[in-house]
Amino acid sequence: MKILLGIVIAVVVIAIIVVGVLGYLGFMPGVSNLFGSNKPRDLGVSYTSNDFKSARAKTNTIITDLPSEASPEASIKFGTPRKVDATFTQAECNALLNNHPWKYYPLKDCQLKINPDGSAAFSAVLMVDRLRDTAQALGTSEENLKVIEDYLKLVPGDPPIYVEGKAGITNNQISVLNVADIEVGKLSFTKQVVDNENSLTNEAENLMGSITGMNIESLQIVNGTFHFKGTLPDVARSK
Repeated sequence: MKILLGIVIAVVVIAIIVVGVLGYLGFMPGVSNLFGSNKPRDLGVSYTSNDFKSARAKTNTIITDLPSEASPEASIKFGTPRKVDATFTQAECNALLNNHPWKYYPLKDCQLKINPDGSAAFSAVLMVDRLRDTAQALGTSEENLKVIEDYLKLVPGDPPIYVEGKAGITNNQISVLNVADIEVGKLSFTKQVVDNENSLTNEAENLMGSITGMNIESLQIVNGTFHFKGTLPDVARSK
């Protein structure tokens, strides 16, 4: 589950940046003036060390360390798949998201809130200096890497991000996607993401399919929790 959440979030973040750079908002260098506070939106969630322990036990995943000097492409490896059929509370999800030692993990101060209507909201700070390496480690094309790299020149500091909506995955395909709000700093990307939903969905599904040993039979929000059924691989990553 920890692996899956990190991958899904990385997909969302990279998609936001790619969409922006491709010119859907008519980006200009002065866009940096539109960014404000570097603090993420406070969603009022919390977790404890016990939440982290219980969540890790549910993932049934073995994690080992790689050398810290590993290149982005060699910094994360996926191994033996293990069956997982578990329900994760909001607190457990937040514990996993905020205890992620992978060298190129591009987010900090994460908050995930599950709403009563089955939607979810996510806020965090995007660590810009890690994002290109994150994309490279996850197999993003050279073309998209160049797009991301060009965009990073326009971003002052580490901006907050915010995502809200409904999503679900069935048999490795995004079966539910309803984007209500996506923001980077003070810029809204909601319309751009909605207008390009099909292509972004395909990108996300291709990325999920590239993870050896991961099979998502079902990932849904059920009664205020995340329920995952499928397999997740063992992971080796650099710290």
